[in-house]
Amino acid sequence: MAAEILRLDGLSKSFFGVEVLHAVSFALHRGEILGLVGENGSGKSTTMNILGGIHQADAGSITLDGRPYRPTGPRDAQEAGLAFIHQELNLFENLSIEENIFISGFPRRLGRLPLIDRGRIGQRTRELLDMVD
Repeated sequence: MAAEILRLDGLSKSFFGVEVLHAVSFALHRGEILGLVGENGSGKSTTMNILGGIHQADAGSITLDGRPYRPTGPRDAQEAGLAFIHQELNLFENLSIEENIFISGFPRRLGRLPLIDRGRIGQRTRELLDMVD
C-alpha cells in the first residue's frame, strides 16, 4: 500500500452548541483520489473547511505527511499543498470543457500581451482528465 499522506482521527465540530461533525476519521494514501459523499448537512463542507483552515476542529487531530496539521487559515492549507474542488452545480454551457476547467485562471503566454495560451490549456486539460480516468 502507498504511503499515507493524510489522516483525520476523531474530528468533531459544533456551531452554537449543535454538533455538525462527529468523530470523523479516514486516511488517504499517495495516489488515491478521495470523494466525500453524503446528504446535505452531513458534514462534508465542514470537514473540507477544517482542512482548508476556514474553521478549527473542536476535537480530533489531522496528520499531513506524517506531521501534525492544524491550519489557522487558508494560507496554511495552500502552503501545505492542499487544494479543493468545490461543488458547482452549474457549468458555463457556452464554454468548452477546457474553458470550464480553467475559468478561474487561464494559462498565459509569456510576453507583454496578456494572450491566453490555448495550446497549454488543451495539454493541461488532457493531463488532468487522465488523472481521473
